[in-house]
Amino acid sequence: MNARPLLIINVTRDQRVHEIIEKTIAADRTVSPMFERKYMKSPAELLENIAGAEVLFSFAVPEAVALRADNLKWVHFASAGVEKSLSPALLSRNVKLTCSRGLHAATIAEYVLMQMLAFSKNLRRAYKFQDERRWAFEELLAGKFDLEGKTVAIIGLGSIGRRVAGLAKAFDMRVIGMVNKPRQIKDVDKVFRPSRLKQCLGAADFVVLSTPLTESTFHLIGPEELAAMKPNALFINIGRGKLIDQATLIEALENKRISAAALDVFEAEPLPVDSPLWEMENVSVTPHYSGMAEGLWVKVAELFCENAKRFKNGKRLLGIVDRDRGY
Repeated sequence: MNARPLLIINVTRDQRVHEIIEKTIAADRTVSPMFERKYMKSPAELLENIAGAEVLFSFAVPEAVALRADNLKWVHFASAGVEKSLSPALLSRNVKLTCSRGLHAATIAEYVLMQMLAFSKNLRRAYKFQDERRWAFEELLAGKFDLEGKTVAIIGLGSIGRRVAGLAKAFDMRVIGMVNKPRQIKDVDKVFRPSRLKQCLGAADFVVLSTPLTESTFHLIGPEELAAMKPNALFINIGRGKLIDQATLIEALENKRISAAALDVFEAEPLPVDSPLWEMENVSVTPHYSGMAEGLWVKVAELFCENAKRFKNGKRLLGIVDRDRGY
């Protein structure tokens, strides 16, 4: 009897998450007997075991791991973003690559709308006044506005961007956006091509950055793009920190060239304790958590199981990573 192929699961050091994933896989009567499963507890353990693995279920694939993965046939990424893993060592191998694209869209879109509503209703200042026990009626009215009729520019109209567009339309907002190949997109009033990025930014009251990080989108937002935005614009980044020149963003915020920013991703993570972003009154800092939600790991494991069946039967996999595009 042939030995079962080895599946290495390397998504977290949290035993509770491993238990959720194992329970989901074990419950699938087709997938459960397909693999011998090993859960990794450290980077060293992953390096030690990867040579024997045919399938890797992981957040990332460090280059040192890819160099040793001589038997690897398929990698499923537990995240949507894969930019840190596409090393020459991995890309040179004949390995199928899939990601968990689309599973985070609902919770990230809700995060974006939360930030837009908090900004438009002066909620950050309201919390401050509450801490001070101040009935600051007049102060909170200043600058308070509705989302209705405002324009949101969504830079990147993948699953997350389209979900944001749908929620924005529920508030009767005007939705514009940028994609590489302009086309008609549900809930989007106007689509711009990349060459007209600055025009797109200049028309918006809210700018949402939700495009993947690739060589072509590194520092997509720089001094000229920030200068093109309205002075009263709120900038929201839920994509990747390196999509924007962070030093230039800090300067623009300090000099009030844009009104505020809501940032869930940063060039360096964790955000260094000495970053001026922590203390800016016009900045919301969150620890790259917008994509996490109750039940997410079950969804990720279920997607892996569906792809495992497709992989076994030679069918097209879900969430295929485009090696040329980098996502």
